[in-house]
Amino acid sequence: MIFLTYGMEITNTILTAISTVTVFAASLLIPFLVKKYNDKKQKLDIAEKAILDAFDKYFSDEYSKNDFEWYLAEVNAILKRYEINSFLCTNCKKKCNSKKYMLWFEKVDKTIPEINNFSFKTGRMSFKIELTTLFCYKCTKKKVTKKALTN
Repeated sequence: MIFLTYGMEITNTILTAISTVTVFAASLLIPFLVKKYNDKKQKLDIAEKAILDAFDKYFSDEYSKNDFEWYLAEVNAILKRYEINSFLCTNCKKKCNSKKYMLWFEKVDKTIPEINNFSFKTGRMSFKIELTTLFCYKCTKKKVTKKALTN
């Protein structure tokens, strides 16, 4: 018969307590994190659908409200509804403020490829949703390369 010493009993008690706390915390945190990720994923999918729908209606001949002011209002509504505060430019790889970008986007001359330059991106570790664009107000003087457009 092996008797445990006082030190071994304390060690076993501490390890059991740590194990119990870890399992309990994991059972509470993992469902919370999964739910939060799924909510953000659904929010991202709905926002992507809304921005594509606005673009399709803007270029549709059947839709009566296909003017730029309507499209700009739709994009601004999407930004506000989904709390998008930043844009990531694929050309210069810099982040832009959404308010400054939309003021610039409203005034800049547009061509067909540039009008639908919005796409969504989420961070790997964070749940922040941001829009990516082909151009921004920081890189208007730079030339856009094919490499930047395909990445």
